[in-house]
Amino acid sequence: MQEPRANSGEQLAQEFQGIQQENNPEAAHRWRARGNITGREVAKTFGRAMYSIYVDRRSGNEERAKKPLDIRLIDRYVARRLAKSTEAAPVSPDEEAEVLAEFDAIYQEAWRWHGTGRYQHRGGQTVDILREIAGDGGLRPHEDVMDPIVGEMDSVSTSASRMYARPYADMHQDRSEPMSYRYGKASYWAQFFVSPIALEGLIELKAWRKGPARDRARKVGSEGLSKWRNKVNESPWQKNIFPIFDQGSDIAGNYPILIGIKESSFREVQISKTLSRFESRSERLVSIEAFSHLEVPLDKVEETRARLEEGGYSNVLVLSIELGEYFCSKQSFSNLISGNRLSLPGEAAPGKSHAEPPAGLGNSPDASS
Repeated sequence: MQEPRANSGEQLAQEFQGIQQENNPEAAHRWRARGNITGREVAKTFGRAMYSIYVDRRSGNEERAKKPLDIRLIDRYVARRLAKSTEAAPVSPDEEAEVLAEFDAIYQEAWRWHGTGRYQHRGGQTVDILREIAGDGGLRPHEDVMDPIVGEMDSVSTSASRMYARPYADMHQDRSEPMSYRYGKASYWAQFFVSPIALEGLIELKAWRKGPARDRARKVGSEGLSKWRNKVNESPWQKNIFPIFDQGSDIAGNYPILIGIKESSFREVQISKTLSRFESRSERLVSIEAFSHLEVPLDKVEETRARLEEGGYSNVLVLSIELGEYFCSKQSFSNLISGNRLSLPGEAAPGKSHAEPPAGLGNSPDASS
């Protein structure tokens, strides 16, 4: 398959539409994960890193009555860009208000987010992650090599930002199946988080100097990238950092899982200043009781519920990730980047709590329709 030309967004959209009409999901995943490291791509990635850092620092971690003008302009620009590349809404106009209100209530319970998937490669075997979560009673810490300052640790990585966790979940999408509705590609959002972490990490390490710090940064980069890639793909098409989020998984039946985690569910351990911009970690099990909800593709909701019920967890709320994406399409770019609690415009300040999930999106057969 030929690489698409670096032409206008409209031409690229037409090309992708043609691939979709061929009903070839694997070709669609290859198209999304296209591209090599070029000067243009490096410049674009650097620009998005600076964008992210600027927006995060200017907008802060608390909602304001009115955002600064420059942030509002950036929010509008990104919203227009994403509107051109996002598919039709996965909810009818008649149901929109109710769905948005219900997700607004549920998202108030989500303090942190974790992205994973149904299956992963591990030690030459395919591991059922959902079965493992049910068997362990939650998210068990695993080895993480991605902090060059603190070093290796066994931990559960989470983020205050749903869009930080989503690319890690989307990596698990079976590449023989089409990707469902998303508000922007996984690699698009990954650039706004991974790029500033890499940039600020090099500064924190002073990695421009020859010596152990530079060697440590290179080791973390190569080992971490390899782990990301190979846990869902034994033979990935792409080895560059951002396209790997779009290429899908070679495990048949795999699918993304996003987990919301309730407030104060774990003690956040110390990590580097760079990583702590977007991540928080637990060195202990994050229990299923601490989950606010799970999000999976609509056609996997019942399968996910059944697996959890088999493990003795029948009260876990399982929702459609497509509807979660639609809710996020109503959020500002700065809110999605900064990790503020997600809520509808005009709602109460972040941090409000609901004792019970609203009716209509619970563990019933039509909960995710």
